[in-house]
Amino acid sequence: MSGSFRTTALFGALILLPTYAFVGAHDASPHDGRRSLTTWDSVFSVEQAARGQAFYARSCQRCHTATLTGADEAAPLAGGTFMSNWNGQTLFTLHDRIISSMPSDTPGVYKKPDVADVVAYILSFNGFPAGKNALPVADDSLKAIAFTSTKP
Repeated sequence: MSGSFRTTALFGALILLPTYAFVGAHDASPHDGRRSLTTWDSVFSVEQAARGQAFYARSCQRCHTATLTGADEAAPLAGGTFMSNWNGQTLFTLHDRIISSMPSDTPGVYKKPDVADVVAYILSFNGFPAGKNALPVADDSLKAIAFTSTKP
């Protein structure tokens, strides 16, 4: 095996390792053999979405409404516009946007686990399936999950 080939193979393994590690931590059966996950791969739990709904009611509903449709300057978190705006991005991007810009009057005060719960609630509200495991908080794990608006 040439040195160049070994370097390329090692680099490729290091790039894919976080994705495979994340897949191994979730339900093994639906994800076996896949290199990445989507929002259709049951990446959050029902319990987590319930926690997210409670946090959302306390912290987000005043601007984004009970139906997640948004009001005034608050963007919708459900429906066609929301789905198309986030399609193709990662859950890290959504999670990070909430962390860095919400609430609008005091951005950056929410904790990562609370925001992961809210993202789980948003996914649940938009009809994505729940699974056995909670949505992770780690950036690398969230980057491995693509927001895919239409079911494959």
